[in-house]
Amino acid sequence: MAKTGRNDPCPCGSGEKYKHCFLNFPSTKLKSFQRLAESPRRKIILSDIATCDNVLLRNSPASLLIKDRGDNAVIYYNVEKPNETLIAHEIGHIVLYRKGYKHLQTRSDASDEQKYFALTINMLVDDILVEELLIEHGFDPIPMRKSELLADIRKLKNQKKLKAIPESPRNNFLITVYHFIQAVLFRNAGILSKERVDEFIGLGEAYLPKEMEFSMNLIRLISKYNFDEPDSHNELLDKLVAFFNEKKECFRLNSPEF
Repeated sequence: MAKTGRNDPCPCGSGEKYKHCFLNFPSTKLKSFQRLAESPRRKIILSDIATCDNVLLRNSPASLLIKDRGDNAVIYYNVEKPNETLIAHEIGHIVLYRKGYKHLQTRSDASDEQKYFALTINMLVDDILVEELLIEHGFDPIPMRKSELLADIRKLKNQKKLKAIPESPRNNFLITVYHFIQAVLFRNAGILSKERVDEFIGLGEAYLPKEMEFSMNLIRLISKYNFDEPDSHNELLDKLVAFFNEKKECFRLNSPEF
């Protein structure tokens, strides 16, 4: 396959010249971080979401890491040019697994609700650790998360004005809960004003009560544990299963092989 020239159209399909698009992507910083996650038997590949065989995944958030293509881990993205912080976030999950953090998994005969519960818990607990990891390695996830949160506030305020109670489809529930938790963390860290976050939580209580209840229960429980180390992190996953009265025999802690 011929090498793409600096002035050739970028292979990503954006219409821009390669030198103005993906020539310098990823940066040296991202490449260095990526080396922490890769191993001799598993490399990380970036791919447009359109190449993903699973149609359901094509409606995913801006990036999504999955194990695919033999020994490789694929990060699919559905934006014209992936944000480095988003890509670093997905890579951060692999870094955590290689450090010994486990994942909550369900048995093959588990219900959809149980599978969704495991997915929710994994995302919420792991993502807090991943964000801390990114900051340690020179990435700044705060502006991106803050922008998402402010967009949520605008959306909920508009729905209040229209007196419309928004539906919460299953695939949006996870992200909504995550944003509520981020809001509380931002308030506690002084990143967003107490008034702004309290307004967001008040709108959530009025229009998304299930998400709010789930979020606040998680925050109360997580705040009791120090889960920065693999052992305490893995213990917390077990306690979350018990806290939500899930059948423990349907779940197990697993170490993904990266």
